[in-house]
Amino acid sequence: MKPVLIFLVNIFSYRSSPYFPKYSPVILLSIILLFAYFYNYHEIIKYRPQGVHQWRQCDCLSLTSNFYSGEADFFHPEIHNLLKDNEGRTASEFPLIYYLVSLFWKLFGKHEWIFRLMNFMISVIAMLALLKVFEHILKDSFWSIFSVSLLFTSGIFAYYSLNFLMNTTAFSFALIGWYFFFKFYHGGKQWFLYLMFLFFLLGGLLKVSSLISFVALSGVFVFEWLGLFPMNRDHQIFKNKLVFIVPAIILMAFIYLWISYVQAYNHTWNSGVFLLGILPIWDMSGEQIIEVLDHVFNKWINGYFFWPTQIFFILALISTWIFWKKAEKSLLLLSGLMTIGFVSFIVLFFGALKNHDYYVIDLLILSVFIMLTFFTLLLRNRKRLAIIDLTIIKVIAVVLLIVNMSNTTREIHRRYSAVRNIQKNEMYGYLDIEPFLDSLGIDASKKVISASDRTINISLYLMNRKGWCRYGTNMEDSAAVADRIKRGAEYLLYHKEIDFEKNSHWTHFIKEELGVHENVTVCKIGLPQ
Repeated sequence: MKPVLIFLVNIFSYRSSPYFPKYSPVILLSIILLFAYFYNYHEIIKYRPQGVHQWRQCDCLSLTSNFYSGEADFFHPEIHNLLKDNEGRTASEFPLIYYLVSLFWKLFGKHEWIFRLMNFMISVIAMLALLKVFEHILKDSFWSIFSVSLLFTSGIFAYYSLNFLMNTTAFSFALIGWYFFFKFYHGGKQWFLYLMFLFFLLGGLLKVSSLISFVALSGVFVFEWLGLFPMNRDHQIFKNKLVFIVPAIILMAFIYLWISYVQAYNHTWNSGVFLLGILPIWDMSGEQIIEVLDHVFNKWINGYFFWPTQIFFILALISTWIFWKKAEKSLLLLSGLMTIGFVSFIVLFFGALKNHDYYVIDLLILSVFIMLTFFTLLLRNRKRLAIIDLTIIKVIAVVLLIVNMSNTTREIHRRYSAVRNIQKNEMYGYLDIEPFLDSLGIDASKKVISASDRTINISLYLMNRKGWCRYGTNMEDSAAVADRIKRGAEYLLYHKEIDFEKNSHWTHFIKEELGVHENVTVCKIGLPQ
C-alpha cells in the first residue's frame, strides 16, 4: 500500500513535481490490472477465438497449431485449409510468436489462453518501458502514468492485446525499441542502440507497418548527417555514422529477405492467402473511398480512442506546432516525422481500413509522441504555464482517463456481444465438436469440407481438421466439390440449412448423414458411382 499512498499524496501537489520513479511502475501496473478487470480480461482469457476478426484470429491459431502438431516447421508454416497445393502451406509475418507459443503448448498443453497471455505480457512490458521513457523526459510521474494509461484505453490496443493477432505485439516491440533509443540518447552505452535495432527488427518482421518508428528515426539520422533540423543542437547523436548505418542495413536486409522468402514460398505452393502488398488510395474509385470512410467513421473510429481524446490529440499536436519555439526540438522533429508516416500509411493502406481496424494499431505511435511532445512543452514551461500543476487540471485528467476506460469497456463488450459476434453465432457448433468427430471415427488425419464456412480457417481450426472451406472452393460447382473429394475429402459438414437447400447437387456426393452436433450436420461423402 505504501507506493499507492505516496502516489495519492503527491499527484495533486502544485508546489513541486510529483516524481517518484521508484514506485511508478507499481502504480502503472496496478492501473493496467484494474483496467484489465473492467475490460473483463479474466473471462476473455478463457474464450476460444471469437468476436471481431475471428477470421484472422483463427488464421494465427491455425499456424500455431500446425507447429504444435509437427505438421509444419519454422520455415514451412501451414494452416488447416489445404488450399490449392493440398498441403496448406502459406506464410505471412515472421512466425516467431507462433512458434514460441507452440513450444509452450508442448510443455503445458494446448491452451489458447497461453497465447493470449503471452501477447498481453509483451504489451505490459512495452507500457512499463514507455513509462520509463516518459518519466526520464518529463520528470513527472503523474503525467507519465496518465499518458501510458491513456494508451491502454485505446479500444483496438486493449482488445487486441489479449488476442492472437501480431499487431499489438509488433507495436509493443517498437515501443521497447524506443525505450532503448532514449537510453542511448540520454548518455547510455552504444549497445542500447543495438538493442533498439533488434526490437525494431522484431516488430518489423511481425508487421512491416511497425517500421514507422525506424523510418522516422532514419529521417532524424539523415537530417543530422546533412546538418538540417538536428535533433540535438548541443552534440551529434550519431557521431560515428556507421553505428547507425550498419545495423540499419542489417535490419532492412532481414526484412527484405523475409518478404522475399514469403513471396517465393507462397508462389512455390500456389497458396498465398495473406496481404503482402499495399492497398493504396489511388487504386480506388470515389465510391470505394466513400465506402471506406463510411466504415471508418461509423464502425471503427470509436474503437481507436474515445472521440474527446482524439480531439485532445489533434489540439495537442497543433499546440506543439504553434509554440514550436518553446517545444523540445528533438521531440518536435520526431512527432513531425511520425505525422508524415501516419499520413503516408493511410494513403498506402487506405483500402485495408474498411474491414481491418487492427491496421491502425501501429499508428498509435503518433499519439505516444504527441503526448510526449505536448507534456514536455507544458512541464518545461511550468512556471509560465502553472495550469499544468493545478489540482483541477489533474482531476480533469483522471476523469478523462476513467471516461476513456469506461468507453473501452463498452467497446470490448460490443466486440464480444451477441450482436457483433456474428461468426461465433453462426459457428458455435464447432467450438466443442472435436470429441464428437472422434466418436464418429473422424480423427485429425481425415480431410473434410466445411461447406458453409466462407472464411479460411475458422471452422477447420475449431474442429482441428484439415480440409477446405467455402473460401477458395466454389461449393455451387459440382466439379469443385468432386475435385476436393479426389484430393482426399471424406466428410462434409455444414451449419446452415439454407446452404444445403440452395446446393441440391451436394446430395449426389453424400453417402450417409452421420450425425448432428449443435447446429452442425456431419455427412460421409464420396464420388457418385
